[in-house]
Amino acid sequence: MSPRFPSSKRLRALIPVATVLLALLVAGCAGPSAAPRASHSPATSAHAKPPAPLRLGPTDPTRTIAISLVLRGQAPDQLGTMLAALNNPSSPGYHHYLTPQEFAVRFGASASTLAAAGHTLTAAGLTVTGRSANGLLLDARGPVGTIESLFGVQLIDYRAADGTLFYQAVAAARLPAG
Repeated sequence: MSPRFPSSKRLRALIPVATVLLALLVAGCAGPSAAPRASHSPATSAHAKPPAPLRLGPTDPTRTIAISLVLRGQAPDQLGTMLAALNNPSSPGYHHYLTPQEFAVRFGASASTLAAAGHTLTAAGLTVTGRSANGLLLDARGPVGTIESLFGVQLIDYRAADGTLFYQAVAAARLPAG
């Protein structure tokens, strides 16, 4: 049975608020058999282009992976002003940094945005596993096939020249239309 996605009205409400920059946690994608291997090739010029990774094929749709959804925060204009003040020695805000919690209150995603994004992920069949202290990231886990369907991407497995296995989306992630 395919997962049911939230209504297009709910998704359209998320689009201006949630920038769906799907950050696949590549650090967690290599399996135990993918430990880096020592290179036995002779040294080459420092300007030589490294060999291209070997495309192995589509990622197993039943494989569970972790993702992070990057949410659009509140008050981007005020954030820009604050960042400029942080770096201006003549500003009273010079080097007056916020804690992650203070940042979340002032500039993180709103509670309604976090709730809507979390609902979208769980309704699609993913498990929300956490959120960042600054309120801009929502972490989730789930099967590759569900993630590919939800975000309109295809994940492909590769092997780097040093033997490391990784996966990569072949297109930018997007919210589903329906």
